[in-house]
Amino acid sequence: MAAIGDAVSKIDDLTGGLSALSELHAFKLRVDPANFRLVLGDCLVIVVAARLGQYFTAEVRAASRRVLVAQAFLRRQYY
Repeated sequence: MAAIGDAVSKIDDLTGGLSALSELHAFKLRVDPANFRLVLGDCLVIVVAARLGQYFTAEVRAASRRVLVAQAFLRRQYY
């Protein structure tokens, strides 16, 4: 989750912000990309929304989806 937080802080450069996380999953952890479909992203958004409550605004949701979609795209390039 810390890597996602780092990526959010680099929202204007998601490729750079997510490259370390993508490399970790592809090369060190050797995670099958089929296990990281956008469904996982949807689950993460639901959990974050539940925890943030009223602070989970439309802007926060849009930013979360942007990061998760970019992350899924970047992970695919390593396989």
